[in-house]
Amino acid sequence: MNNFTIQNLDTPSIGDLWNKGLLFSIESYQRGYRWKRQQVWKLLDDIMKASKQTPNDPYMLQPIVLRDQETLVREDGTEVRRYELIDGQQRMTCIWIILCYIKHKHPDIFVNDSSYYELDYKTRPQSGDFLRALAAGDNPDPESIDEEHFQTTYVCAKDFFKNTSNSAYRWSEYLKEHVHVIWYVVEEALREKSAEDIFMSLNRGRIPLTDSELVKTLLLKHAIKRNQDDKTVKTQTEIGTQWDEMERHLADEDFWAFLAGELKTEGTPRMNYLLSVLPHPHGASWQDNADEDFKIFNRYSNLIEDFDKNNYLGNDGEPRFPTSQKYVHEGIWLRHIRADYLRLCNWAEDAALFHKIGFLVAVQENGETGRMALLQELLALDFPKWKVEQYVDDKIRKMFENVKNLDELDYTKSADKPIMDKLLFLFNVVTCMDEAKNADTRLCERYSFARHFDKDKPWSLEHINPQNEMRTLAGKNRSNRNDWFSWLEEHYKFLDAASGEKLESQYADLKSRTKQAIDAGKERLSEEQFRTLYTEIVSLFNAKFNPKDEHKLWNMALLRRDLNSSLSDHAFIVKRSKITQFISQGEFVPVCTRRVFLKYYTDDKPGEVGSARKYSFAFWTNDDAKSYVEEIRKRLRFEPTDKEETPTRLYIPENV
Repeated sequence: MNNFTIQNLDTPSIGDLWNKGLLFSIESYQRGYRWKRQQVWKLLDDIMKASKQTPNDPYMLQPIVLRDQETLVREDGTEVRRYELIDGQQRMTCIWIILCYIKHKHPDIFVNDSSYYELDYKTRPQSGDFLRALAAGDNPDPESIDEEHFQTTYVCAKDFFKNTSNSAYRWSEYLKEHVHVIWYVVEEALREKSAEDIFMSLNRGRIPLTDSELVKTLLLKHAIKRNQDDKTVKTQTEIGTQWDEMERHLADEDFWAFLAGELKTEGTPRMNYLLSVLPHPHGASWQDNADEDFKIFNRYSNLIEDFDKNNYLGNDGEPRFPTSQKYVHEGIWLRHIRADYLRLCNWAEDAALFHKIGFLVAVQENGETGRMALLQELLALDFPKWKVEQYVDDKIRKMFENVKNLDELDYTKSADKPIMDKLLFLFNVVTCMDEAKNADTRLCERYSFARHFDKDKPWSLEHINPQNEMRTLAGKNRSNRNDWFSWLEEHYKFLDAASGEKLESQYADLKSRTKQAIDAGKERLSEEQFRTLYTEIVSLFNAKFNPKDEHKLWNMALLRRDLNSSLSDHAFIVKRSKITQFISQGEFVPVCTRRVFLKYYTDDKPGEVGSARKYSFAFWTNDDAKSYVEEIRKRLRFEPTDKEETPTRLYIPENV
């Protein structure tokens, strides 16, 4: 090993750190690697710009803070000096991964360099394996959040150097010679403070560390004794590993949407949200200051600081936890954070609670505040799962307690529209719930709250049959022959196919006149001619519904607003064709909306006059509408559990 020392507060270049046998150890109290593409690209770009604009000037990175640990001897006899990397993990890991890429793709740049510094993740040894695989030029599949960010950094470096103006040789040479770090070893400070304390002091007032990351460090710091033994080291590793597993599960979009609805985190760790919804571990409410910084961290910090004066008693009157380490590990971690997280997981695995709680979360009107309050309220219940379901059922039922008659709900009434929105949303959710419960397998289709919110677009109600008004296509605001002509072409192909339905002879005349208008070309299509054909075609395909009923529940289905607008004034058969296209293109169409346009709810009994229409995909008939509303009534009820002997009740009142 080369003799190598760096004075405290020296400013060595990255090149000075190479070939010196340095190993940076990243302990378990630290957060994982979290740099995203934007941060990686900025570092790459800033160094490249500096190499071009001021090639002889130094470029200074932020300080790295270390604790000098020991000299290790490898199996081949070489020595390596180990430093605990207290602050600077993100930068040093990012640079290491970029160098891996350059060394693999441009080995000639490193012909005189045998190695560079090494990284050792103490509680995530698999991270080291993943990094070594990247360095070897492999393409390993990430299995943790850390590894996903490692891979993102590697791909970002690859993309950056694809640009011919970004020379890997120039960047590397400038990095080795002119990019410096402030080297700070905290040997003296550690006589009175631990590395964890210093890490928190350095980061608590800076943007990169968040509440949840500070809470993790706090738990790891207090869950171990100063003189660590195997048991306490195992406890620390357990918390760190389980924390990482929870973060990864929160990254699952289905689980996240179940907890948070449409909430977008935009870079904020999802663990922040999880910790925010947990109730106080001892039953009291959290005492927060409205404008308090690091509110979540202060909650847990205060809990631990108050341990000695109110060590909570057990049933036998004795203190529940003999030591603060036991209190942090068992009282706060296992019985509170971990237990409530596992409770949420258990609810998400249950078909009924997944759909019912997911629905309530999705329709909360107070945004993030309302969703967090709802989950905190549910978690605070000291109820078994079956009783939680009862509690949730009551909350859903109260949403519709003022509904007097489903048949009287009208889309045009301001008070009815939000009720119809929620009611049809619930109809889709409960349909999936019932079928998932009956299938008794996690592999069946559940309602996808993740896809429901995926496009960040609002939802609306779609008229199944078109509205009997021409205010859009044939109105004064849109006298456009292109639109008229496209509408006629779209509907003619279905009018042509309808001849097999043995329709009245008058429709043969309509078909002929429509064909003549199309053959004549759009330039000769007058507004009066289009209005006449439009009215007759809509009258044919809407199965002679009374126009005053077109805004009732029987004629409404749930659809995303941008997809809804593209259906416009098209007839049922055309809407069905477009819905099929949406599905084939991967768009999310709720299950009940799909079934409406597949005539799934139509019973097989003859009904209205001319019932041949009932079995045709060209029409939405009175019989179809009655069956559809009857299915809504049937679905919006729940059966009593084995634990409760009560009559079957409705989400909507019995008489509705």
